[in-house]
Amino acid sequence: MLRDHRRDAIREARERTRQREALEQYGHYIENRLRWDWFVTITFARRPSSSFAVSAIRRFLYELEVAAGRPIGWVLVLDYGAEGGRLHAHLLVAGVHHLDLDSWWRSAERRFGSSAFSEYAEEGGAAHYLAQHVLTQTGDLHMGGGLIDAGSR
Repeated sequence: MLRDHRRDAIREARERTRQREALEQYGHYIENRLRWDWFVTITFARRPSSSFAVSAIRRFLYELEVAAGRPIGWVLVLDYGAEGGRLHAHLLVAGVHHLDLDSWWRSAERRFGSSAFSEYAEEGGAAHYLAQHVLTQTGDLHMGGGLIDAGSR
């Protein structure tokens, strides 16, 4: 019996469209959750467990919130990169525009390993990049900080 490849192709195309739409919606949700200030990537020099990594980054973010003197918000996604499978984290941080990005970048480098801190640019697609990792790879998104808890924009 011959298989109907046309029907399979249509079904696959519809599924790809649904996945693309879900990614787009999730990216917009993250992007519009808060007014993001920084996009951060932290690559760990050592090989911590994912739970240890999240805990260490949360401590760092708490210290950042204390330094900010007011609530901040953050979104965190873990990722295992192609570079030898090194664990790294992608973050968006809000409520820190008045802090010195370079000094916090140096602090993260000393504490964790290779890091990249940049000002958030909506057109750069960082929120959609995090959404893509959650939906296609890790499935693990962490949100926190006083701004997230308060639900404000």
